Amino acid sequence: MPLSILVFTAILWFAKKSNHAAQLGFAISASCIGFMLVFSPLMGGIALEAPMYQAMLWPPALIGLALSITATIPMARTRWSGTQIIAAAAAIGIIVIAGHWSGSVGLLAGQLLVILLIAAAAVLTLTRKPKYALHAALAAVCILVAGGQLLQNSRGPLGLYYLSPYNWAFNSNPISEKLHAAVNTQEWLLANTEDSDTILTWVQGDWVNGDRELYVVAGMQLWGENRIGLFPELNADDLARLNSIKPNVIAMYGQSMPAIDAFMTGLPPQTQPTAPQCYDFTWPTPQIPVGHACLTTLTWDN
Repeated sequence: MPLSILVFTAILWFAKKSNHAAQLGFAISASCIGFMLVFSPLMGGIALEAPMYQAMLWPPALIGLALSITATIPMARTRWSGTQIIAAAAAIGIIVIAGHWSGSVGLLAGQLLVILLIAAAAVLTLTRKPKYALHAALAAVCILVAGGQLLQNSRGPLGLYYLSPYNWAFNSNPISEKLHAAVNTQEWLLANTEDSDTILTWVQGDWVNGDRELYVVAGMQLWGENRIGLFPELNADDLARLNSIKPNVIAMYGQSMPAIDAFMTGLPPQTQPTAPQCYDFTWPTPQIPVGHACLTTLTWDN
């Protein structure tokens, strides 16, 4: 979407080079994408949060579009006519409806749609009669923004970061339920541990292959040295870290109790793991209707 607006603002700049709004709109649109082309290679971990950085291109792109489109509108101050008000209301309605859409578009169809959107917007703004300048400008903005939302909502996962579809900005979604479940679970964990405890965390889910559903529950405990391992069972490296850190509590977040039991069988028997003390939480996904947070206490001889 930001790239399609860049092409559109470039067309308006080429057609109206002496217009300051067209110049500024093109400059803003081009500079934000140019910055990302330089910034992205310099940031080694940016692929982890690619959706966030990609979304940050929208505001400058929309600012550039708004500035450029004013170059096609006469600056004389006149009251809006009834048809202009209707056109503006219709444009807003179409943009909102497009934002709710949650379908999918293939790559080739999406590329073709981008070309058609840019062409339609350019033809509308550059070939209209003067009396319909505002109508054409509103229609062009509607075409580009609504079309851009359709494309953004239809794209697949990007990067390695936890991805929420763009249409969730408009539609009901499970984020609130997940956050409340995570907060309640962490409050339970805090109530059942001490400040002096050394806790390592394990979460059931293949992080490498994208199964990170319950990582939300464990939250910021996961970063740094707090995570004991990435796999369903402890490997040699995990056991080496366990023996080095010597935690007295293991916090486990499982999609099922058998998975937690299987993980616990890998704990060194000499640490005398206690029977897991668990808290069940509702999770708003069909695959994991109920999750389990469990604590086990370890005893070290030295």
